[in-house]
Amino acid sequence: MRDEDIEEMVSIERTYWWHQGKRHIVRGILSRYLRKRGRILDYGCGGGDNLGVLSAFGTAEGVDTSQTVVDWCRKRDLGNVSLIQPGEVPPGPYDLITALDVVEHIRDDIGTLESFNKSLVPGGLLLVSVPAYRFLWSEHDEALLHIRRYVASEMRAKMSMTGFEVIFSSYAVTFAFPIILAFRLFRGIFPKSYERPKVSYVILPRWLNFCFFFFSKLEAAIMTRLNLPFGCSLFVVARKPGA
Repeated sequence: MRDEDIEEMVSIERTYWWHQGKRHIVRGILSRYLRKRGRILDYGCGGGDNLGVLSAFGTAEGVDTSQTVVDWCRKRDLGNVSLIQPGEVPPGPYDLITALDVVEHIRDDIGTLESFNKSLVPGGLLLVSVPAYRFLWSEHDEALLHIRRYVASEMRAKMSMTGFEVIFSSYAVTFAFPIILAFRLFRGIFPKSYERPKVSYVILPRWLNFCFFFFSKLEAAIMTRLNLPFGCSLFVVARKPGA
């Protein structure tokens, strides 16, 4: 990702409904599936806000390939964040690894999943979120340097290929799916920027941002009991066999 896009993303991570809702989903999933406190790695930690959620479940640390991100986190006095090289996965061992909206940026996603497996303890968990559905591809994906979008069957297959057992899979951001689909189709009518692709974060009025966040929280509660059949994002929990 470009530095200016990274800075825009991390500057709104704390208050934007999408990121707020994702943290509630992560909290709900971990409350359901994580059996004990342990060592946690947030791979591609962004602005570091997810670390606050993860720290409730164990000793959390973050890594990122962007110096801009690491500098941002250190300005916020997050000492548990470090810089890594692209493709590098710390050896751990970890009880939980999270990769939240990260894997879609990585060309060799299978190789990275294999590295996650090696860095987990037997019985350790991997929590991944990725953007869903190729037909939602837009200039926004290109600006964020996404390589691909996923469907649940593809992610299940790749988890199985890399030695994981999938124990949970659900789409998310279902309530906003028709709105986002319509917006992406509308944007697709017009030519893309000739200079460079642009991100499409739509900064909402405070009241509307709260409404979207409310429905995101409602989805997070539903996902503790039901798997949602479609949505803009996909969440997967996989276990490394053993223990």
